[in-house]
Amino acid sequence: MCYRASLNFALHELDGVIDLDSIGADVIADILLSLPTLPVPMINAFAHPSAPFITLEEPLTVASWGLIPAWAKPEALADLRSKTANARSETAHEKPSFRKAHRGLLPVSGFYEWRHEGAKKIPHLVSSPDKIMTLGCLWEDWTNRATGETMRTFSVLTTEANELMSYVHNSKLRMPVIIDAADRNRWLDTNATREEIVELMQPFRNDYLKATALEKGNNEKGF
Repeated sequence: MCYRASLNFALHELDGVIDLDSIGADVIADILLSLPTLPVPMINAFAHPSAPFITLEEPLTVASWGLIPAWAKPEALADLRSKTANARSETAHEKPSFRKAHRGLLPVSGFYEWRHEGAKKIPHLVSSPDKIMTLGCLWEDWTNRATGETMRTFSVLTTEANELMSYVHNSKLRMPVIIDAADRNRWLDTNATREEIVELMQPFRNDYLKATALEKGNNEKGF
């Protein structure tokens, strides 16, 4: 599964992933106020952090990790969000929590998974030659009817592990859905067929990723 990611980039480095020039300076200023100070070595899904996020309607927005479906009751949010950090790509379309969600992209510099060797769990940072890669996500807006406050939240989709991730994440044999730069527009396109989307949710090519074993207590926080 994927519960920790690295946002080891400055906001301006998203130019190339999205067209920052098309976004007003006032919008970017508001986004910066809503985010933790970038770069961030690690974000933890269970803390429901805010992160830069890409949708069809808004090339750059902010969403927090742990999807809340529109129908959720306020008293159920904590329990629900503990279960929606990830969504299995094979079955998400069948689940009430994800059935009406939209597709989006989470830009990351990498993500973390643990290899199990007996009683030991060895953290690995999984990255790519690109400064930033994009994870396939589902998102939804939830409105608190008592206050009118709206929250945008997301879940990271997962798929079967490729060869590298089968070694790293050997306890679960899963990996996040990674959307190639050439496929980002198709992923976000609401007219894409289910067959096209299923094709994009396959395990990503093995030669694109690099896994680096990390020691507990190093500079990466959260282990």
